[in-house]
Amino acid sequence: MFIYGVFVFKSEGYVKNVKTNTFYLGWAVRLAVLILAFAAVDYFFHTLAPEWAVPEYYFRNKIIFGFLWGLPILFFALKFSDLWSKSLFFSGALSLILQIRYYWEGYPITDK
Repeated sequence: MFIYGVFVFKSEGYVKNVKTNTFYLGWAVRLAVLILAFAAVDYFFHTLAPEWAVPEYYFRNKIIFGFLWGLPILFFALKFSDLWSKSLFFSGALSLILQIRYYWEGYPITDK
């Protein structure tokens, strides 16, 4: 055991926790980068035509809520064994949750 501040840790358990935290922090950073990249692509396509325009807060909310909803979804997605299942579950669940949120906020689904 070793003492760090006022906490006493067993060295093996502490190292395991650091490795686990580093693992999840790495995935959280990757998630943030992916959401920012896809939000930039989404912003580009929404600026191509006036009928595709959305309010400015749409992108800010998409980034914030996409990341916050993405963390627990990512936690469950990492339990799948292959990359195809992970990506399909993650993208499907996050898209569904965000679309439901946009519907509740009153974004128009169609032009009619």
